[in-house]
Amino acid sequence: DVDLNEIIHLSNLAKAQGEKLGLERSLLSTVLSHSDKTFLALLGPRGVGKTVLLKQAHARTVDSVYLSLDILPRDTK
Repeated sequence: DVDLNEIIHLSNLAKAQGEKLGLERSLLSTVLSHSDKTFLALLGPRGVGKTVLLKQAHARTVDSVYLSLDILPRDTK
């Protein structure tokens, strides 16, 4: 199980990474314009910059949490 402290820690790491990333993605302003939404998901092929874009958006917002679904335990049923 993943506890809340770990999620917060990983979210803070993602925010720090987003602050350090150089070139802003062209869609960043579009993503930030939807910051009033409860959830935001990006879909696309591997390697197009979805993770970088979300980390950059997370770094520029105060009330966001970055949660990668890769950290959640797999259902082994």
